[in-house]
Amino acid sequence: MSLREKAIKGGAILVGRQVVGIALSLVGVLFVTRVIGPREFGIYAPGLGITTFLSTFGTWGLDVYLLRKSERVTAEESDQAFTILFWISLAFTVPIVAFRTLIAGLIRIPEAGAVLGVLSIGIPFSLLAIPAIVKLDRELNFKAVAVNELVSQVLC
Repeated sequence: MSLREKAIKGGAILVGRQVVGIALSLVGVLFVTRVIGPREFGIYAPGLGITTFLSTFGTWGLDVYLLRKSERVTAEESDQAFTILFWISLAFTVPIVAFRTLIAGLIRIPEAGAVLGVLSIGIPFSLLAIPAIVKLDRELNFKAVAVNELVSQVLC
């Protein structure tokens, strides 16, 4: 398959993944809100927002660097990125778990502390998957990326 064909097929897969992902997000929000109620969703939402922000911020551009690197990414570089992401994930997760009650007090939702502690455990999983996802992206294996992202979204 030519590069053009791979790019077109990959683009179509990613568009399909986005459509399915948006639908899953909508269904998820409606389901969670209906099951736990709007008050409890208000307790859940700040924890989700904080952990999502830290998971995005925690990449420190390593995903972009590895993806846009003109030469092949070596195993050593991938291992270094994994190690850096491991320490970043610990630097975010451990303080959140330790100070979840204080953080909940700062956002004036004391009940959010427990939820924030549990949701923060997902930060390492999100960050440590980056080198593998970038490897799939560089190989233009968008189908595997889409499947992994959708499975991750369903599980979360």
